[in-house]
Amino acid sequence: MLQILIFLFAAIGGILRFWLSLHVHVLGVPVATLLVNLLGTFCLPIWNERLQTSAPLQVKLKEAVGVGFFGALTTFSSMSLDTYLLVLRGANLQAVIYLLLTIFGGISLTFLGTRIGINKKRVGD
Repeated sequence: MLQILIFLFAAIGGILRFWLSLHVHVLGVPVATLLVNLLGTFCLPIWNERLQTSAPLQVKLKEAVGVGFFGALTTFSSMSLDTYLLVLRGANLQAVIYLLLTIFGGISLTFLGTRIGINKKRVGD
């Protein structure tokens, strides 16, 4: 059951990432990859904090969405490839800015998402 849920959520996350990569372009900068990675680092901690439970169905749903959807939505390999391609084009400053935004933006949004998830969990208790 869990594997099927992971598969289904991974399909949704992968399709969303693919769709964004086709439709989100800004001056040759890999904005879609940056967007999905930042979105994932913000939303995954909220999701994890909201579903801190031992109820079997919620545990399966938490894992399926976390591993499946967010795993397929976010991407380290595409970020690495995008950075490499920027450097190959001679866009070194863009590559550095892209990496800094991804890393520090991701860490910051993870902290923010965790705090929001904890606060929402307290309100809902």
